[in-house]
Amino acid sequence: MVSEPTAAAIFHGRGRDDQISVVYDFGGGTFDVSVVDSSLGVYEVLSTDGDTFLGGEDFDLRLQSHVLMKLGIAGETLTGLTLRRLKDACEYAKIELCDQASTEITVPAEIVARGRPSQMVIDRSVLEEITQDIVQKTLDICGRALSIAGREGPQGGRSPLKVTAVDNVFLVGGTTHLPFVEERVAAYFGRVPIAGPRREDAVVLGCALQAAVLSGESRQSGLLIDTIPFSIGIETASGLIARLIDRQTSIPCINSEAFVIRGAAPPTVAIRLFQGEADFAKDCAFLCSFELELGADIATDFAVVEVTADVDAGGKLTVTAVDKMTERFVSHVVNVTEFEGLSKSSVSVLTPLKYHGVVRLPT
Repeated sequence: MVSEPTAAAIFHGRGRDDQISVVYDFGGGTFDVSVVDSSLGVYEVLSTDGDTFLGGEDFDLRLQSHVLMKLGIAGETLTGLTLRRLKDACEYAKIELCDQASTEITVPAEIVARGRPSQMVIDRSVLEEITQDIVQKTLDICGRALSIAGREGPQGGRSPLKVTAVDNVFLVGGTTHLPFVEERVAAYFGRVPIAGPRREDAVVLGCALQAAVLSGESRQSGLLIDTIPFSIGIETASGLIARLIDRQTSIPCINSEAFVIRGAAPPTVAIRLFQGEADFAKDCAFLCSFELELGADIATDFAVVEVTADVDAGGKLTVTAVDKMTERFVSHVVNVTEFEGLSKSSVSVLTPLKYHGVVRLPT
């Protein structure tokens, strides 16, 4: 498994040796950034960061709220269908504002029936003004990624990577088509970012290049040293997370922790795995759960369970739990399909939808 910004760095980084690159990946629903050091075909991910709830859809919702405010309409008084149609119109307007200074939003019939105009002109400058805090959030995340990418100093402590040390900034994702987003990124890094004609395809092309190297189908050599994007841990009895692997750890990696179960040992113990940086499991993303059968023949008032998290070079995560009293164990491989998201059945029913010349998938 390769993270999206890392895959984009592989695609853009071809032929760019001894350079540090930042991949700014601003898509429709998420924002990701990676700092990658490339040298002689070796791609080392120095850091990765992001926000899984920050993306182009936030621009659509912000524009929708702006339109409703200008029309003097409270959103809660409208039907869900009308709100969806207005949001779609705002999304289409956002796309048009990537290439032109102004556009018109078609107002849904339910709102027009209340005496409002059927069209509303929106300038790009308005969209920029009402979303500037969203763009700033992405730049703050870039700052965090640069800080994490810094090296340990001779006297200890970590020295943040300065923006002047960055050789390239690559733009990935549809939201980066907005001129003011590109301008803010350029101002932050002090250099013109590189977009290219394939900014939506950079991720899949980078994955294809890495797959070709791993399968031996490519004559080019390539070594990827990736990192864990989110901490991995298990839920304890108190609901707190006991971290097994910290975020930004280079892979492959492995770590074990022992846990003591006091009192009358139950016949089985549930191992619940999460990813995230929050202290409590309820605030992290659930990955998987499995059970370990304990030794019922051991007359003790406690049990010791050792849990090991092992991430191989391909990003596959294997979790093993061992009862140290009886050496009974169980292993579980965490597959991509177990992560929160669309199920196979949900994906299979998705069909491309043509909307104003732009391919969309229904949500």
